[in-house]
Amino acid sequence: MSVPDWIAKCDNLSLLQQGLENAKAHQNQEVIHVIGKRIEFIKENSPIEIAFRKMLQKYEELLSLKNGKATRATRLRPKYHKDGAVVCIEYLVKLNNRTSGFNLLVDNKLANLTCEAIVIENKEMFSEEAVRMSQKRLSRIT
Repeated sequence: MSVPDWIAKCDNLSLLQQGLENAKAHQNQEVIHVIGKRIEFIKENSPIEIAFRKMLQKYEELLSLKNGKATRATRLRPKYHKDGAVVCIEYLVKLNNRTSGFNLLVDNKLANLTCEAIVIENKEMFSEEAVRMSQKRLSRIT
């Protein structure tokens, strides 16, 4: 059985999910594999994923400078690998208090890299509460 051409061109995650469910129902392992790889590619290359990885890299760089040794975000990295950027960002911006990562980035004049800034730039991907809390938190620093 061959793999449909539309999969390689599709950027719509909902459509790909439907195709994946259909392939699973028909036990078409080849299509399941190809759609799974396409979904993974789209998620890894989305603007939110790229912005989150950039933020995480800069945060760890600043943390390492602050601590005088290589330091990783030991709680954030596993959460990111388990849940992805959108879930992590939503979680972080909804916390009642500013995170150490937010504070470190802001203290180094990098508020534009914070999760809150990512939310503001991609409002359609986040809850109204996350958007509201991000706007509020960012307004307090400018």
